[in-house]
Amino acid sequence: MKLRYRVKKAANLKDLESFERHCGDRWLFRGVRDACWNLESTLDRVPWPKKRWKLEAGLVRKFQRHGHLYDTIAPKMSSIMEWLALMQHYGAPTRLLDFTYSFWVAVFMACEKQGKEDAAAVWAVDWKWLKKRRLQVLSKKVRKAYDKDKHCRRSSTFKRVYGKRIKTKLVIQQNAFRLNERHVIQQGVFLCPTVVEKSFEENLRAMAPTGKVLRKLIIPASLGTKVRKRLWRMNMTSAVLYPGLDGFARSLAHMADLPDVLAPHGLLPLGHEE
Repeated sequence: MKLRYRVKKAANLKDLESFERHCGDRWLFRGVRDACWNLESTLDRVPWPKKRWKLEAGLVRKFQRHGHLYDTIAPKMSSIMEWLALMQHYGAPTRLLDFTYSFWVAVFMACEKQGKEDAAAVWAVDWKWLKKRRLQVLSKKVRKAYDKDKHCRRSSTFKRVYGKRIKTKLVIQQNAFRLNERHVIQQGVFLCPTVVEKSFEENLRAMAPTGKVLRKLIIPASLGTKVRKRLWRMNMTSAVLYPGLDGFARSLAHMADLPDVLAPHGLLPLGHEE
């Protein structure tokens, strides 16, 4: 069974505005720089010959044992979701997939490193539908435990919803209790598959999505420069979304779309004093 979704291709900036307007407030967004990419987690991409729960458990264990050498903030050992969120933040493989409540943040993520010839894309999923399916599918016992601990701060809750013995394939809107700075600024939220032995898309397909609840907006490469200019004027830059010197440095690359700002009239060559 293929993943079913509605596709729209943007021809101009008005198409982006129209897409956002039609989605409204009940949607989550994910920007990808290549429209051909599937909805795939970093854990999905790791080649692994054994049970995938062993891969996940091994990665978390390694991060728990060594992470303190690089970061002084460490979650409680029982808060598995916080560990996964921290690992995701630093680029370690996890089953989590980054989404955002902000359409324009997703557009930025799609177009920030968009190739000159490749189309980018923004995925959109109806979070109210995700919640409805969760309530329909989870057993009453599991649902009750999860409702009392939605952030999975206890390992027992994580085990009930996402543990190695779980067979019910779902994708759940999920966040850890403590959020990092970037996650807050980017209005981020994770989507988490329940069955780790299956890919993200296999979990999502089991929920039988349709074009009404899952959509994909294609942003052609020819539109990329205009989109980045628009985002800059909205103050949607790497310097803002990735606070710190690294984010500011990344933002300079995007100023190639704004030559009058980057190289104003009267700019002197390097080595000449002003």
